[in-house]
Amino acid sequence: MAYSGHVVDPYVDANGFLKNTLGIVDADTLEKYEAELVFVRQLELVNAPVTGKYDTAHICALHRHLSLGGRNTGD
Repeated sequence: MAYSGHVVDPYVDANGFLKNTLGIVDADTLEKYEAELVFVRQLELVNAPVTGKYDTAHICALHRHLSLGGRNTGD
């Protein structure tokens, strides 16, 4: 998905494409790859759930897990 606007966004490249640690610049390729990665991360949660009280900290931990936070993704 391309973004536009007058504000310089550090997360958007010069072509208006959302930057990612994988260096993918094609929206369809990025969408497919992200879907596969999130699916694998969801399966990991079955065997090793992120415990918590479903408060803000817990939801943030789930998001970090699903978005590969702290993982080396080839960057």
